[in-house]
Amino acid sequence: MVTVRYMYLIMLLGLFGETALAQNTFIRRYKNTEIAEYTVAVCPLPNHQYAMVGQQTNGFAWQAPIIIITDSAGNQIRHVMDTACYTCDVWNAKADNQGNIYTVGRCFGYAGITKYDTLSRVVWRKSFGAHNALYQGECIINDSIIIAAGGGYVDTAIQDEVLVSAFNSQGDSLWCLRTKFGYNVATPTFGIIGINADSTNIYATGVVTDTGHACYFYTRLNHQGEVLNYAELPYVRFGYDILPINNNEIIIGASGVHYPGYEEYQMLLTVDSVGVPLQVLSDSSFLENLVYKIIYDKSNQLLYTLTYDTIHVVGGAVAQARVSAYQYPVVDLAQPVWRKTVTGTTLNGPPGMALDSDGYILQTGGARENCPFCPYLLKANKDACFDISCDTAFTYTGISTPDAELDARLKLYPNPITDNYYQISIQSTSNIYNVEVQTYNINGQLIPAYVAESEMGGGSYKGKVSFTNNLSPGAYLVKIVVNGKHSLYGRMIKI
Repeated sequence: MVTVRYMYLIMLLGLFGETALAQNTFIRRYKNTEIAEYTVAVCPLPNHQYAMVGQQTNGFAWQAPIIIITDSAGNQIRHVMDTACYTCDVWNAKADNQGNIYTVGRCFGYAGITKYDTLSRVVWRKSFGAHNALYQGECIINDSIIIAAGGGYVDTAIQDEVLVSAFNSQGDSLWCLRTKFGYNVATPTFGIIGINADSTNIYATGVVTDTGHACYFYTRLNHQGEVLNYAELPYVRFGYDILPINNNEIIIGASGVHYPGYEEYQMLLTVDSVGVPLQVLSDSSFLENLVYKIIYDKSNQLLYTLTYDTIHVVGGAVAQARVSAYQYPVVDLAQPVWRKTVTGTTLNGPPGMALDSDGYILQTGGARENCPFCPYLLKANKDACFDISCDTAFTYTGISTPDAELDARLKLYPNPITDNYYQISIQSTSNIYNVEVQTYNINGQLIPAYVAESEMGGGSYKGKVSFTNNLSPGAYLVKIVVNGKHSLYGRMIKI
């Protein structure tokens, strides 16, 4: 006969334990207790893991890239900050088939691309465009070649040329395109915001402005960095993503503009290989709406759009992510197969989206509401919960450094516990000289506790953690910081 105590334990394990791995969809927040953060990209990794990439946001004086690695159920594996790259903006990121991550953005004031290995350690960091800063930006991986693009500042306060640069996986520069597309004015303003590629071509969309003139453009390059076509796009106010369906059908995710109020609305513009418009679809029912990402699921013939929507509320406006699914070819943006809004949170920065190998939608962004300045990750299909209130396993965490990953085995015992203490055992191949222990409840609150007994020597540590007050039954997160920089995590149950 199952007692009430063990029925309660089973329920807790279902909420906070191994059975969470069986859940196919989730929405999770990852609150760094030490600093504010947001994410702009999500990358599927090998072994059914996911990477969220973004930056911490400690004002404009000091910023650094962050990488959060989770398993397929959203449980955090690693949360690192690249503190060597301060004053850095991260605009986007991609992962290769081995799980290495490439980020593009502005680092130390210059256009830069960084490669991180499978343990989130910096492999190489390169600048491109020669003394250029970078505004916006995107990167892609095509046949082991990394292509980064954006708009560059050249020794002025003006973003006055397009930058596209290619690197191999070792960080060697293959070519770098710097162009004004024939504009003769001294200071046109350029930016590439969306870039994609197939085996034949590189496709990009962006913006160009000069005195009295502003438009979005489409350009096509070969894989040697030579411009094949350039065309200015009608109808478009902003173009944020580009997706080649085939060599002569390229979809641009954009926004149009509604005059006279200049309210933006979502738009998909299809062009041929030279930039001639084939189809223009728009939906003005959602004003102040940008199409940030477009993804094509060829197996199901579904086109997904991620929009950044401004929603007016009492006292101001909030921005939320909205995912829409359309049967391809799309004939009416106002008639999706389904459409869901990520509710209960407010975006802080542009959102990101990808598909994993099983066809699930991955969506990330930085939340400001209900979790000030913390990233979230949504793994979803049409039946998933898109409301942040469905996050029942709020992850509070600090940061760890990837410079020298700790090879260690952590054991918490007994587990579950019935008394007011638990014990820790750590075995590592590295010397252990400092250990700090923190215990959190599932609401992220730190539980008062102290290390009553401990033994430490070489790569071994044993400790007994006692709670100051009687501990209530429930599920708890144990965070252990080794040597001041390596974070280990465990789950503990009190029954």
